[in-house]
Amino acid sequence: MKTMADIRRIVDLYELYGSYKKVARELSISPNTAKKYLRRIKDLQNGEAEEILPKNRKIIQPSRVLTETVRLKIHQYLESNLEHPRKQRLTAKRI
Repeated sequence: MKTMADIRRIVDLYELYGSYKKVARELSISPNTAKKYLRRIKDLQNGEAEEILPKNRKIIQPSRVLTETVRLKIHQYLESNLEHPRKQRLTAKRI
């Protein structure tokens, strides 16, 4: 998410160049990102939105599955792996 200074710079460059691609190239961002923020500003001016950057946005953390039982099972796999030849061992992805 961009800061208000970044968004102001996007708007200024868009007014100067008139192209999403040129703005994106200048700021080293995706043209879709430039378009997204310019669209949000347009919605704000038309009264369709109340703010550009939501203040109470929720950041979703991935759930953690590493419980004690899972941890013990992984250690069992790793210990049994030591007995197998190198080519036949389980990879981290398979575990």
